Amino acid sequence: MSLCLSALLSALDLTIVTPAIPAIVGSLKSAAGYTWVGSAYTLAYAAITPVWGSVSDIWGRKPIMLIAVAIFLLGSLVCAFAPKMDVLIVGRAIQGLGDPVGDGVSGSIVGPSTSCDDPELTQPIVPVGAVSFLVLLFFLRVQNPRTPIAAGLKVIDWTGSVLIVGGALMILLALEFGDIVYSWSSATVICLLIFEAAVMTLFVVNEWKIAKNPILPLWLFSSPTNAAPYVVFACNSYVFIGQAFYLPLYAQSVLGATALMSGLYLLPLIVSCALAAAAAGISMQRTGKYFPVMYIAQRLLVLGSGLLIGLNFESNITKLIIFQILVGVGMIIEAPILAAQSATTVRDTAAVTATMGFVR
Repeated sequence: MSLCLSALLSALDLTIVTPAIPAIVGSLKSAAGYTWVGSAYTLAYAAITPVWGSVSDIWGRKPIMLIAVAIFLLGSLVCAFAPKMDVLIVGRAIQGLGDPVGDGVSGSIVGPSTSCDDPELTQPIVPVGAVSFLVLLFFLRVQNPRTPIAAGLKVIDWTGSVLIVGGALMILLALEFGDIVYSWSSATVICLLIFEAAVMTLFVVNEWKIAKNPILPLWLFSSPTNAAPYVVFACNSYVFIGQAFYLPLYAQSVLGATALMSGLYLLPLIVSCALAAAAAGISMQRTGKYFPVMYIAQRLLVLGSGLLIGLNFESNITKLIIFQILVGVGMIIEAPILAAQSATTVRDTAAVTATMGFVR
């Protein structure tokens, strides 16, 4: 139950926060901040996820989980009382640093309750986070290695951590700036891409030849079979997160829905995704096969995403619901995770999960 409550913190982003973002941006009068509300979280999350996986192997899952939830709650409080967009974006980044789950779903945000037109949409996450922290503290029972702090600090791959954080930030900033803040041919974007390639090259060399406890084990990608689940997971996550952010915007801007109604319009995607994941889990447990599930899911995902592209200015709610169901059924993120874990040992579960979060 404690882990489920932690997962709920991230899941609330899709059902509560993304529908409220257009209203939040409008109330703070910063249209340019729309993309940064999501990007700030993504930048921090992508940069820190491999580090969380590494330190959890050293000091154990429970203490690291508690620290992550505490950071996440701090970011939520910053967002809750943000008087302007800059503060909101900072709070969003703090939440990304402390996302307590570390899987393929993005973190949550608390809208500014003093200025958002629909504050009731964004307030539940703080008490949920507090309850999650207490339940984790008192009820989560896992064996944690009694590694002294000094010894643990020596084991951490500090060089790899710095390189992967820097490389992740540069590539994400380049993609964020390209054709929005600067042109793709601008010196800023080109330099970010060049330096990112150089930094990631150094990172690969460090992880391959130097690091004794690599933060991202390269053998996870040692063969096409091992690497394929990460590629599938990354592509699926890009599709899902993009639709979760922009479908509410479509509902509010095109269909004229309120923030609350746009959240309801998103339910077919969320509910179908949850039900399909449960059904797929039962199927994979009984048959021991995940490839058939992935084949069917990918076809439905492509079909549903292609149909969503055809949505126009006509208010056709039926099409929106049906297309979302196709995408939700095709979005079975557990299958590639299980495929990746099956190629490793139990000891490497944290590394696999952290790598999945990073490639997302």
